[in-house]
Amino acid sequence: MAAQANAAYEQRKDRSDTSAGRTFELVARAWLEGRVLKFKYHSLTKESLVELVIYFIELNPQNRQAYAIGVNRRKGGDRPFVFRLARMREATLLDEAALIPEQFHPMEYLAGAWGIMTGDPVRVELFFSPAVRDRVREVPLGPKADCQTLASGHTRVCLTVGGWKELVPWILGWGGEVLGPPELRAHIASAHGKGRALYD
Repeated sequence: MAAQANAAYEQRKDRSDTSAGRTFELVARAWLEGRVLKFKYHSLTKESLVELVIYFIELNPQNRQAYAIGVNRRKGGDRPFVFRLARMREATLLDEAALIPEQFHPMEYLAGAWGIMTGDPVRVELFFSPAVRDRVREVPLGPKADCQTLASGHTRVCLTVGGWKELVPWILGWGGEVLGPPELRAHIASAHGKGRALYD
């Protein structure tokens, strides 16, 4: 499976980006050979050192980015997290063995994710104008989503996701109104306010 993921990534990535290619090669080897991968991870706010036991590699079709799912043994615990390969720096393979728990199933882990990020389940309710009804219905919302066209022509969407952050660009892109949860509604309202301020 790692070899297939590597081949798919090689077809998609920019050939001039040798650093990204090298990172993916090391990630794939770590997964395939059952070894720990050490690297510096650059999030939006800080840099941290990670020693990752990789459980799975995911290629996200929405943004064509590669992600490693696994446990950072420097943090302790057994909860897997998602790491974007593009944010990894100075990756090196360690000689220590990395074991994937038999009870880990990647499709189950990703089942509640909108894109790739997972977390505690959140119920989201959205409201879209009639102008984008067909576009909203084109999006694969998942088997548990409820998508209804109302008599007014508006579309009401209810779905449960593992965290709502990855929904934000989609909601903003199609002008959706958030009915819940309150924190997502506040986030979208803030984003619209910043946009107005920028163009005013």
